[in-house]
Amino acid sequence: MGLLAVGLFGLGGAWSLLGVLLFFLFALLFDDTDRPGEPENLSPQA
Repeated sequence: MGLLAVGLFGLGGAWSLLGVLLFFLFALLFDDTDRPGEPENLSPQA
């Protein structure tokens, strides 16, 4: 049980860190798409 709890806690911490990183990445992407005058945007919306 101890090892299982430690493993689950480690996985939870890793997933939370990944979630935070993904959140920052999405925030940066949306911030980039919100800026006008960017011809190198990957989104087809002009």
